[in-house]
Amino acid sequence: MENSTNLADFLNSKYTIKERKRLLTRHRSKIGIYFRPRTKKKGGNKEDVQWVYVRISVNGVKAKSDMSTGISLVSGTWDIATKRIKGHSAKIDEKNRALSQIENDILTLYNDLRQQGVVPTAEMIKDVYSKSRFKSIEHLGLIGYYQSFLDHHQYTIAKATLNSYKSRLNTLKTYLKATKQQNVTIDGINPKWAMAYHKHFIERKNGFDHVRRAVQTISKVLDFAVINEDLENNPLKSLRLPRSCQKPIKYLTISEIEQLKTCPYFDNRLQKVVDCFLLQCYTGMAYNELFMFDAEKHLKTESDGQEWIIIRRGKTGALSTIPVIEHAKAILQKYDYKLPVITNQKLNDFIKEAAQIAGLKNANEITTHVARKTAGTFFLNHGLPLETVSKVLGHKSVKITQAHYAELLTSTIKNNFKKFGLI
Repeated sequence: MENSTNLADFLNSKYTIKERKRLLTRHRSKIGIYFRPRTKKKGGNKEDVQWVYVRISVNGVKAKSDMSTGISLVSGTWDIATKRIKGHSAKIDEKNRALSQIENDILTLYNDLRQQGVVPTAEMIKDVYSKSRFKSIEHLGLIGYYQSFLDHHQYTIAKATLNSYKSRLNTLKTYLKATKQQNVTIDGINPKWAMAYHKHFIERKNGFDHVRRAVQTISKVLDFAVINEDLENNPLKSLRLPRSCQKPIKYLTISEIEQLKTCPYFDNRLQKVVDCFLLQCYTGMAYNELFMFDAEKHLKTESDGQEWIIIRRGKTGALSTIPVIEHAKAILQKYDYKLPVITNQKLNDFIKEAAQIAGLKNANEITTHVARKTAGTFFLNHGLPLETVSKVLGHKSVKITQAHYAELLTSTIKNNFKKFGLI
């Protein structure tokens, strides 16, 4: 609670020097916590909705006003003896548990203040509890906290990633509304809740990887809460969800690259697109890096004339260190190191058109991302070590490279064994 960390500031802002001296003097005190219903609507109809308020007193001195609990009931269902709502439905049980929690929270606050050498008044307890309760409802709500997470990271993560997080927030809102959980707080999230969330979307034909990333983003929000000391730990930290089956990577063979490279039927429009695509095949740059490429910023030349493209990946921020091979250098020189890059959508449309003209199989499946995958296979097929390829592609871990090119690595291993006469 904020009362323990900001108690001095709270006392200084709310109470006079004389009051503070009296409050900081230890003496016996007794707290009273009383619930009672109020009818906001006039008329006395038995179906009128009432609201439960809590009255706090210390040593018989009441707070200036009662405090709303936000819990409603039907008029005539209040049990005066137990100070709870009559009935045994799930909804009524939930409301009665909420009343018990409020009572326990107020008592805990009272004891915490006393342990710090403060003899609290009823008004002080009401003020501090109202402030912490507001934070619990507004600040610690899952949706509100998710938004705080986005606000905090809006300038520290890639725009595409931020947009993905925002899209997942909209998905989360839809789910919470459908399941009537709009007021769920971050401390109400646990593995059981996450599994129910996962199941909900899997049953609606969403892919395993898509839903797993949505749950992982919620886990990141909880990590953010732990950093802010609003949660003690992240209950989703050890949760492992199933992945989709790994699909075979799509890439062009060396002969298909040559088909594109030597095709004589492209007009100027398609030739520029093909050259940009081929540059990706020879460097491993994704469209984002291709679009951002600026020779003055990203091209470094060693004393022996070897050129390097050193650029951060737009997707992850990881650094790609790419030696410029002769094929790539020829393309860069052709355009005086100023690439004729168009929009990603048009580039994808035009490269399909070019692939059809060049007679490539599955031309309609070729995209700029296929060019990046082609680069990985091109390097591995030329015998480059996995660690080197991983560095060139800007993967954060060699494991990512292994996962993406597992099928290719198997054939490479087989060819190497054949080369040395072992199979």
